[in-house]
Amino acid sequence: MNNIYTGKKFNNINIMVLFLIIFFLIAPNLIFSQINEQKKHQPPSPTAHHEVKDDDYIPVSRADQRRSPAYNYSLSNITTVQVNVDDNGQNIVGDAANEPSIAVDPNDHNKMVIGWRQFNTISSNFRQAGYGYTTDNGLTWTFPGVIQPGIFRSDPVLDAGIDGNFYYNSLTNAPDYYCKVFKSSTGGSSWNGGTDAQGGDKQWMTIDNTSGTGSGQLYAFWTSYYSVCYPGFFTRSTDNGASFEDCTTIPNEPFWGTLAVGPNGELYAGGTDGYSYDFLVAKSVNAQDPNQTVTWNTYTVVSLDGSITYGIGPNPDGLGGQTWIAVDTSNGPYHGNVYLLCSVVRNSNSDPLDVMFARSTNGGVNWSSPVRVNDDPGTSAYQWFGTMSVAPNGRIDVVWLDTRDHPGTNLSALYYSNSTNGGATWSQNERLSDYFDPHIGWPQQNKMGDYFTMISDSNGARLAWAATFNNEEDVYYSYITVTTTFQLSVNLANGWNMVSVPGINPAGQGINDWWINHTGTVYKFVPGAGYSGITTTTPTEGYWMKNVGAETYNTGDEWPAGGIQIVPHTPINAAGGWNMFGGFEAIIDAAVLTTTPPSQIVYPIYKFVPGTGYQTASTIVPGYGYWIKVLSDCEINIPDIASITLAKETNYFKDDWGRINLTDATGNSYTLYAVIGDSPNAGAGVDLSQYELPPLPPEGLFDVRFGSGRVAEDIKSNFQTIEMRGITYPVKIKVENMDITIQDITGKLINTNLSAGGELTISNPGIDKLMVLGQSLPTKFALEQNYPNPFNPVTTIRFSIPKETPVNLSIYNILGEKVKELKNEVMKPGYYEVEFNATALASGVYFYRIKATPGGGQAGDPSTSSGQVPSAGSGQVFIQTKKMILLK
Repeated sequence: MNNIYTGKKFNNINIMVLFLIIFFLIAPNLIFSQINEQKKHQPPSPTAHHEVKDDDYIPVSRADQRRSPAYNYSLSNITTVQVNVDDNGQNIVGDAANEPSIAVDPNDHNKMVIGWRQFNTISSNFRQAGYGYTTDNGLTWTFPGVIQPGIFRSDPVLDAGIDGNFYYNSLTNAPDYYCKVFKSSTGGSSWNGGTDAQGGDKQWMTIDNTSGTGSGQLYAFWTSYYSVCYPGFFTRSTDNGASFEDCTTIPNEPFWGTLAVGPNGELYAGGTDGYSYDFLVAKSVNAQDPNQTVTWNTYTVVSLDGSITYGIGPNPDGLGGQTWIAVDTSNGPYHGNVYLLCSVVRNSNSDPLDVMFARSTNGGVNWSSPVRVNDDPGTSAYQWFGTMSVAPNGRIDVVWLDTRDHPGTNLSALYYSNSTNGGATWSQNERLSDYFDPHIGWPQQNKMGDYFTMISDSNGARLAWAATFNNEEDVYYSYITVTTTFQLSVNLANGWNMVSVPGINPAGQGINDWWINHTGTVYKFVPGAGYSGITTTTPTEGYWMKNVGAETYNTGDEWPAGGIQIVPHTPINAAGGWNMFGGFEAIIDAAVLTTTPPSQIVYPIYKFVPGTGYQTASTIVPGYGYWIKVLSDCEINIPDIASITLAKETNYFKDDWGRINLTDATGNSYTLYAVIGDSPNAGAGVDLSQYELPPLPPEGLFDVRFGSGRVAEDIKSNFQTIEMRGITYPVKIKVENMDITIQDITGKLINTNLSAGGELTISNPGIDKLMVLGQSLPTKFALEQNYPNPFNPVTTIRFSIPKETPVNLSIYNILGEKVKELKNEVMKPGYYEVEFNATALASGVYFYRIKATPGGGQAGDPSTSSGQVPSAGSGQVFIQTKKMILLK
């Protein structure tokens, strides 16, 4: 066979040498300038990418290799488990594994096998046929090692037959290109010696698992250029892998592709054609007949608006993704549809790699215009290793690696989308993993292999893929749960609540379907018009709803047990100003909301907490309503998966700000904040507009805010109004971190000073507005000059106390005799002023002295004067004296 191959490719040694010289001259440009070459209409050559043995086998003691924790994780819709682990489930440090292929026992989905290219050490690119198996549906994996230790093997392709046997197709080129197919009847725990299966570089294999004539037959094809049986590059086994037929050809020699069996046993081959940007799909109807030589009835050129490529940034020595072909074998409306997908360099724009899709509804004869599956807005990201499979119910699943979130880098994450209407439209892209650097852990080979593989079932997709979460190349198994419904639980208080509907209630979208115990009108907010009653709900709208009694609404109780239906995450139209809204089916971080046009959100976002009023919201939780303010008309975008871990809640209110807490007789409580302009850590640079509260809640609902509509104000510069609504009297007011003057709106019923920690109770229900003026707490002891000075006969002395301490303030004549004691008591932190009336004294010079004794008893009469000012936390005695003049 090899002699035939050699004779066809090279007539003599001189031509071979000439070819090699030309090849090595052009190879760098082929690999590192692929995009430019594509634009020059030079599609990739099948000769420029192939598997070769460079390094010799180096035995490595697996037992002596270090261990580290395996990388496993779970999200709401994906569970990921590392496969290449030791007997204790630990990662083996220093090896590498990539290019995985998965097979699932059709009779028992608990049994699966994954094969991969195993590098025992990253210091050598010598690779072997690694494998792992599971018997518990992928929860745990056993990695025995390799099928043939010391034998160079690559391009693993696995499949399982309806007889429960697993088949492992593996390539070698030591010294010639050919394949063996290994068989396991033990669920992958052991393998036979393998059957020669013709073959060549970049082979693919599939099994006919229909109940027709070809049931159990194996089919394989590969790149013709590196075929052991050139010009043939296709073979089949009609005896369950015991032997393989002589090679035959496929028209136009497709390569870097895959095979698929249709519902009636027809065989499809899809790949790039090697002569243009386009792709080729060939179809054989008689491949299933073991008594006939395989012939190909049709071969059709298919456009994906681009070409297959290799040498991309994230995978410099590998493919950007191979061609995937799949067929709908369901009994649904898209039965028999044929699908083609590949990550391609685009023809119509400058995007380096997009996942493109086309479909045929008439058995591969005619094809639709290409559709882009990835929905990123730009043209600079790589969507590479696009992988497709079709579920038994007709759903099309697609995954790929994506750099969209880290432009200008190779950092990639796993993304997913699906179509439930035969590929006409696609679900919003979902990120299913953390990011990783694909350039880490290369085993003397600048790539992560050439492909992933995936097998879908009715509820999700089983994916074998590679990533570098352990800072080395490892193989992972993921089950992607494709949910169309979700469970919802919402806790509502007696009375008014802010709510939303995050999906479709199968019982209906009416307000009685969602909240069976609501009373009165349910309101939505219309920007510019206020509240408006509704009878039918819409996903992501926010509402005010009054419930009778405290209650937990949850699926299976008030709502259908089957769950709430997930809806597409379409953008939310928002008007400039305040809008009520809600989220979709998952809890997300409020900080990751985006807008179109960008940067329109004015944070914080607010929620309503019964009993406390409006509070800042760090997360958007399904079923609850929220207020959001935007600068102008825009669309609010809620991603499907915004963040794997929620961010720490933002503290919008500084610790040193003053606080005014109001609590009414029913326990409703709310805190307003005072931003003092000359406080050391507050005031300067504070944008008070960001503390604007949302519109007032429905009439009668507890609400407290400054007259400006804000939750925070500067109350030192001017008196600020506090407005109270829905209050049950008496109401208690408590002040923290500052002293304030508090009055009613007339200043006649209430006019008093409250020091930090002080309280005031208001019982008069006619008082619904207050006026406050205040200062922040002092940070040091201070005695100010009296005013006026000189005076006759009254003057005011001001001083500040930073902590609770005994204080003595006294007046002395010029002889040092005390003539008046103004203060001699323990005083709380704050700013104070004392009026001194000198009517009984003669004109002259007098002195006033303060003594504060932190941590001591009564301050007593100071015997010395000092200008020293201890710090706020100091235990030193503070003594200070100032002179004043009385003129009569």
